[in-house]
Amino acid sequence: MSVSEQQDPPAQTAQAAPPPLAVLNRTVVIAADHRLSLEVELPPECPTGEFEVTLTFRPSGVPPRRNRIAEMRGVYAGQIWVSDDFDAPLDDFREYM
Repeated sequence: MSVSEQQDPPAQTAQAAPPPLAVLNRTVVIAADHRLSLEVELPPECPTGEFEVTLTFRPSGVPPRRNRIAEMRGVYAGQIWVSDDFDAPLDDFREYM
């Protein structure tokens, strides 16, 4: 197969992550052997089974990073407009057209 005949790989569609079943904020101590043992009692409404668990390590006392872009969404809603004749030719440039 020549280079011109090669096909692009199929595009991967981004799937929205499902909401977390439980959010647990705990301060833990990591032992000298770099092991972490964590035992948490989950609420009864949490289903049982196999789940993906995500741990975020941040030094104690450091606040989480804020998502400033998400905080700014919609701040200027209804305050910005474009006039209906935005694309109309300008009289000042008539001699150049």
